[in-house]
Amino acid sequence: MPVTIKDIAKLLGVSHATVSRVLNNKPGISQETRERILETAKQHGYTPNISARSLISGKSNSIGLYILYDIFRPTFPQDFLLKILAGMVSVLEDTQYNITLLFNVYKKEDPDRFDISRINMQNLVGIFVLTLGNEAPIVQDIVEQGIPVVLVNQHFDGVKASSVLTDDISGAYVATKHLLELGHKRIAHIEGDPQYWTSNQRREGYCKALRDAGIQSEESLIEKGFYDEQLAYKAMTILLKRETFTAVFVANDIMALGVYRAIRERGLKIPSDISVVGFDDTEFARLVDPPLTTVKKPWQEVGREATKAMLSLLESEAGTETTIKKVALMNRLIIRESSGGGRRNHT
Repeated sequence: MPVTIKDIAKLLGVSHATVSRVLNNKPGISQETRERILETAKQHGYTPNISARSLISGKSNSIGLYILYDIFRPTFPQDFLLKILAGMVSVLEDTQYNITLLFNVYKKEDPDRFDISRINMQNLVGIFVLTLGNEAPIVQDIVEQGIPVVLVNQHFDGVKASSVLTDDISGAYVATKHLLELGHKRIAHIEGDPQYWTSNQRREGYCKALRDAGIQSEESLIEKGFYDEQLAYKAMTILLKRETFTAVFVANDIMALGVYRAIRERGLKIPSDISVVGFDDTEFARLVDPPLTTVKKPWQEVGREATKAMLSLLESEAGTETTIKKVALMNRLIIRESSGGGRRNHT
């Protein structure tokens, strides 16, 4: 028969509650006692009875991953979600927890409000929220249910939830600075969807790099691509007809595909006529011709850090505000042929 908490308590002459606190990583037990209990549990092959624990607590051992956007949009990159999940699983594999995927569900009578009753039905111990837009009211509704929340690749001021994100301002800054260091003076920008914070962050980084180089950003050199390949193609076509420039910073790699097509249809070459830099370092970025210079987001690390933040909340006595944290990870520029690293002195 498998060893139980009561068996371990009897072997060591301690209380059932003491063993339970140690095995659940709770504070208040001396280091010596903790080590004795853990060693005995290991020697006797103790494994937690998750089903029994769930019945007693009224909670499952599942952490929900709520995805508040349309991941099935044809032009939307899927690889980043898989990388985030891989990072999460790498941390959770040695714990009692698992991940439940939950998708965007809205109330029919009020399409602007998230149906948080689904969360109560799931009896989740915590929730990761993956969102691209400004869903602060939705996240606040979840927080008010008393459930530990970690925002993935997002942050909302005033919402008491931990957040793990990447510094997209600095990522866009480095991408634009790379083009400036190559000698480009007129650099266009295809921005994403303005309703997404990532789009605004990347535009801000682009403008900041120009300012720091003593160049005033021009609205006429900026067009919206809405994170869509076809719309980015149209935006780039408009820019090429209207303006003269030698480089373009594109707010994600999907849009860069449309930008490539628009440049070639104009009879121009990459990078000899126009240098291109993208963002995200999706799987196809190194496979296009020429391979795309882009900003790499550390998605697996985002997943790992988000999971560590969640475990910190779950292991605290009450998920108090002192355990809430904001982690900002750095992106990295991957230089490939599309930016023409050897060219300088553009006018």
